Amino acid sequence: MQNDRSLESYKVYWWEREKVQCSTEKVSSGVQLKTLSGVFVLLGAGIGAGFIVLIVEFVVAKVWGTERFK
Repeated sequence: MQNDRSLESYKVYWWEREKVQCSTEKVSSGVQLKTLSGVFVLLGAGIGAGFIVLIVEFVVAKVWGTERFK
């Protein structure tokens, strides 16, 4: 296929036949803190829930002791 240049003819046929000119202006304004605020809220809620579980585990271990769980 490469020796008889059929690959080149396929390339011309599929890619250069009906070329569409796309606009080159920038559409997106980038990532802003306002768009990422949900991620930070979710991260803070996860860390807070982790600390609550940690405190509950310490309280349960102090009240019931470790002998009950062995």
